[in-house]
Amino acid sequence: MKKNLNIIIYILLGIIVLLLLWKVYPILKESIGEKEIEFTFKSESVEVKVGNNHSLEYEINSDIKIIWESENTEVAKVNNGVITGVGLGNTLIKGTITSNDKTITRSCYVTTYLGEKSQELKDISVEEGELFITKGDSYEIPINYDPVDGYITSIEYEVIDPNIVEYDGIIVAKNIGETSINITVNKTITKSIKVNVVSNNINPTFSKKLENVILKEESIELKPKETKKIEYEIEPKDALIESVEWESSNKEIVEVEEGLIEAKSSGEAIVKVRINNKIEKEIKVKVNVPVTGISIKTNPNIVMKVGEKTNIKASIEPSNATNKKIKYTSNGNVIVNENGEVTGISQGTGTITITSEDGKYQGIVTYTVNPAKGLVNGTGGIWGYTSAMDKIPAKMDTAFFQNLAANGKGTISGNIYTYKDALRVGAVKLNVDNINKGYSKTKK
Repeated sequence: MKKNLNIIIYILLGIIVLLLLWKVYPILKESIGEKEIEFTFKSESVEVKVGNNHSLEYEINSDIKIIWESENTEVAKVNNGVITGVGLGNTLIKGTITSNDKTITRSCYVTTYLGEKSQELKDISVEEGELFITKGDSYEIPINYDPVDGYITSIEYEVIDPNIVEYDGIIVAKNIGETSINITVNKTITKSIKVNVVSNNINPTFSKKLENVILKEESIELKPKETKKIEYEIEPKDALIESVEWESSNKEIVEVEEGLIEAKSSGEAIVKVRINNKIEKEIKVKVNVPVTGISIKTNPNIVMKVGEKTNIKASIEPSNATNKKIKYTSNGNVIVNENGEVTGISQGTGTITITSEDGKYQGIVTYTVNPAKGLVNGTGGIWGYTSAMDKIPAKMDTAFFQNLAANGKGTISGNIYTYKDALRVGAVKLNVDNINKGYSKTKK
């Protein structure tokens, strides 16, 4: 009986021990067999120069593997606790361990910088002028720092019109137009860049904006088949030329290609130049067909009487010459008007010279003027005289009219009167038979 009781007691004691072990073992295991893991970073924040490495200092009382992570790998990366500065900015570097389903994470705030901490940044600059870039292209704006190794902790960008460009260190040209980008360094120094997005295929370049175009000539004259290069100046002289377009108002008269004009045929045309699709100038071009000679289509030897009229038919060659003007001159026995009408004014022979205004080409016509009927020997017929003859003394003799008929002139009281005088005013009737009785006149 006593033996059975002991067995029961042993069994109860065993159960109690097992229960105690089940409750106490985890505590014993951590305090005796596996102590508590400790994992800490020595610094809550560090600064890392872009391009350099920095070993993060930490403490851990276990050989458990640490999982490293950077929240922004564009600012800094981390590998086995070594931080590498990638670009300006701030990020968190995290280290994480896991043991017995327990996770411990530690963080360090990282700020990256450029230059040297001992060199205070005084100023920044960008290239002069405006940036011209083709739609769809990208471009990294170079920034100059003073001093070169100045301490830089931040660079911020502001695009005035994000519909034209995007910018985060690199410009991306989205649409044609103009906008500006503000660049601020260390939150205190700001510079602006004007950006022009164009349709023409050009390499991204900084330049000044075109303000004006000046043609060296406002008008030119050419002959058919002649060529001339149009020259112009731009303001400012170092402005960017994106495009140059040429246009002729009449290609049958003038053709133009890349500023080289070629005259085709007689006439006038306007040549326009349009630069950067904005500024337009024009030049007047006149194409002249030069005279090569004079053609005389009438008898080159004219025979006529005093008082008679005839016409010289002369024309310029070629027929499409620009200047067809002709001038007639004679040596005194005839009068020739601007239309080539010839009037005999006194007896004699001579020449009529026909001269072209363009080129001074000449043609010659000879003439013979015979006395008019009724004036021979100064008797009978019809005579003409001008108002100037009203001053002739009333008494005239036969010798005066004989000289007038034979030589084309007569003298009264030392004054010479010719048949040319009569034509200047108009004809009158003179009764030559009454010369001894003075003279009488009546209008025709």
